[in-house]
Amino acid sequence: MATLGHTIKGAARLGIREDIINETSSFLILPWNVTEGRKIPSTESLGLGTRNGTSIQATFLYSDLAESSFLGQNLPQTDAAGIVKAFLYSSSAAIKWQEGEIKSFDGDRVMGVFYGANKEERAIRAAFAIIWAVASWISPLAGYFSQWPEEKKAIRHATGIATGDALFIRGGVRNDNDLVSIGAAPNVAAKLSEIRDRAESTFIDDYTWMHSFGDTWKDELGKSLWTDSQFLNIGGNVTSFRGSAVAREPEKDE
Repeated sequence: MATLGHTIKGAARLGIREDIINETSSFLILPWNVTEGRKIPSTESLGLGTRNGTSIQATFLYSDLAESSFLGQNLPQTDAAGIVKAFLYSSSAAIKWQEGEIKSFDGDRVMGVFYGANKEERAIRAAFAIIWAVASWISPLAGYFSQWPEEKKAIRHATGIATGDALFIRGGVRNDNDLVSIGAAPNVAAKLSEIRDRAESTFIDDYTWMHSFGDTWKDELGKSLWTDSQFLNIGGNVTSFRGSAVAREPEKDE
């Protein structure tokens, strides 16, 4: 004989089942209402249970700390926490300095979105400032004050940048939801931030390079700050990109 507790739990399960079926069916079957925007929409402007989205052209920046598995498994938790927090703070500060919007944190990775005039150039300037922060401050301090092993040498990271149209939607459930960006550009930027086998730390797709007048980015000797085009298979599509190891102090790059 079923108890009252079993009855309530059964009803709750049935409610969740119907809710999942109804909501997912509407998202997948019914048409969407997509509007063109000039800036990132607010969470409140996109209903959670609706099929509304806002499409904008933006430059996406993902900055990802390397060696995160090593940090978590081999360093004291406070040492690992200090390195991660220093990296996230520096990356976030660089993004905000160049008028980007921080949209998400994922472990030891941060995503920034730039839109409007000079969005590509501003994202690159933020990335160069992140390299400076990691190379000039975080890595030396971590080596001196934490148990970061000498044989690991410097702390490394990678920043991926890509530009294109993206659809912003509101995903999740009631009281636990956020904006989600859908499109090739955020995906490419995220994948570029996962590159670990090159000397450079900033990677941009060729669209961003062209629209930031990349051929004009040169050092004092007239040498390009960027590598030649390289190629990476992302989601079955070949993406051309370039890398740079340039570090620039924010105050000296205004």
